[in-house]
Amino acid sequence: MDINMKALLAMLLVFVGCCSNVVFLELIIKIDPGAGNLITFSQFLFIAVEGLIFTSKFFTVKPKIALKDYVKLVLLFFGANVCNNYAFNFNIPMPLHMIFRSGSLMANMIMGIILLKKRYNLRQYSSVAMITVGIILCTLVSSGDVKDNTHHSLKADSSYSVFFWWSVGIALLTVALLVTAYMGIYQEVIYKRYGKHPDEALFFTHMLPLPGFLIMASNIAQHWQIAVASEAVSYTLPVVNWSVGMPLMLFYLVCNMVTQYVCISSVYVLTTECASLTVTLVVTLRKFVSLLFSIMYFRNPFTLSHWLGTILVFMGTVLFANVINQLKDAYVARKQRQLESARKLKQPKMNLNAKALLAMIFVFVGCCSNVICLELIIKIDPGAGNLITFTQFLFIALEGLIFTSKFFTVKPKIALKDYVKLVLLFFGANVCNNYAFNFNIPMPLHMIFRSGSLMANMIMGIILLKKSYNLRQYSSVAMITVGIILCTLVSSGDVKDNTHHSLKADSAYSAFFWWTVGIGFLTVALLISAYMGISQEVLFKRYGKHASEALFYTHILPMPGFLVMASNIAQHWKIALSTQPLVFSLPLLEWNLNLPLMLLYL
Repeated sequence: MDINMKALLAMLLVFVGCCSNVVFLELIIKIDPGAGNLITFSQFLFIAVEGLIFTSKFFTVKPKIALKDYVKLVLLFFGANVCNNYAFNFNIPMPLHMIFRSGSLMANMIMGIILLKKRYNLRQYSSVAMITVGIILCTLVSSGDVKDNTHHSLKADSSYSVFFWWSVGIALLTVALLVTAYMGIYQEVIYKRYGKHPDEALFFTHMLPLPGFLIMASNIAQHWQIAVASEAVSYTLPVVNWSVGMPLMLFYLVCNMVTQYVCISSVYVLTTECASLTVTLVVTLRKFVSLLFSIMYFRNPFTLSHWLGTILVFMGTVLFANVINQLKDAYVARKQRQLESARKLKQPKMNLNAKALLAMIFVFVGCCSNVICLELIIKIDPGAGNLITFTQFLFIALEGLIFTSKFFTVKPKIALKDYVKLVLLFFGANVCNNYAFNFNIPMPLHMIFRSGSLMANMIMGIILLKKSYNLRQYSSVAMITVGIILCTLVSSGDVKDNTHHSLKADSAYSAFFWWTVGIGFLTVALLISAYMGISQEVLFKRYGKHASEALFYTHILPMPGFLVMASNIAQHWKIALSTQPLVFSLPLLEWNLNLPLMLLYL
């Protein structure tokens, strides 16, 4: 690689500055985990003052890039930094924080698909999948032993409160990841338009956000007092024999400011001197070194699962950057010029629509997190199935009314009579699935049973569409069927009578009877869903694909149907309102919020 001395020095300073910055950051967090805003403010202030003196020369140097572009960049940069540092207030350990932020490639890919309409090859999709799995693995492992060190005014008797605030921290890191990705894309556009000016960009992206810290002035002042009141350290200068005293946390804060300046200014220089591949490698390797140091020096818990997740994240990053192929190509080009044509052969690309890929990602993220919230509700109130269905339909219907239908001013592309048929099927399947919880159906069985949609689709395809399948397809469906039957039989062996209907029976088999009723509901829901899928396929072939419209009408049209179960919904709504409240104060605004726990999960 052709790297000049300026780039080499920048790489060295990235490692020195960023790795030492992580050390001082962790030392501060150990003293005061809620000092995120103070850390961010001090970093921004130090870099802004330095830039004001040496780069802007007290605003006498005219900026090369338009201020309006800097303002947008600043809003993104400020938001990402605040979210990242504020996440420490919510039970986020340093290794998890660092691993999670390593998912920037995944976020960049998502933003590239959405904003720049980019398409990627199979290698890139595979690498992002590895990174995603690594982050999820480390996140789940870290969530198993979170401790309540939040620095907000949390007053909750619930055993779920610690996990809830940890989830808030994860959400902040996710937002920061997406904002940073979008900022990178926008920064790339600005540099193409105006040229690269790293010192100027560094100054304005730290100077312009300073007024924004006024909204968190009380929080910063509070943690500044904690820093000043921390244990004092003194040092005697050998030659002049002067004794210098300073609060320990304040000393760490000064070191953190200086090292942050060295770190970020070096990254800015590196972006102007090297290709994005080199920058990605340096930053990723730096994160890995910082992670190892954090684990070994600060004795942070790090299990085999953490290691597996970490390896997936960093190997995925290397795969995304295509380092192995780049080095191999460079070696072959140098040693064997005659193989130039062979190296240029294109690899077969996977014909995968970017929009479809993004939808797949959101299916996993949305549906998996939905199951978690669903199980938390069912643990509190197993009979809340109809309430859950109603709230889901109401929320999606309201969103579609505003953004898709625009209060029925947009004419539907698909005939309403076809939607009505689809809605009856969709409504029936949802009610059956959620109502099954009233009949001794545990969550694992519920999830496994619904996985039999392939079997149901095959049956409906044979009956309605006269389809024929090969031996492999029949075998795979048979395996799924046997798996479902096995799980069903195992679950039936120890069913407990936790039904929430008016059951008055002296029979010893009453619990088993109601369990079979629940299985009946799941079976009906499975067949209805399969038939609905076939009907939907026919509709889309006839009218074209209108996903947002279909989502809206399949949720708005069934709303009157909930009137028949209004009393049941009202009953379980009262149960939701009567659950133990979660009371907390917003740190910056000092507003007290009081929300029943089940309502929060709902």
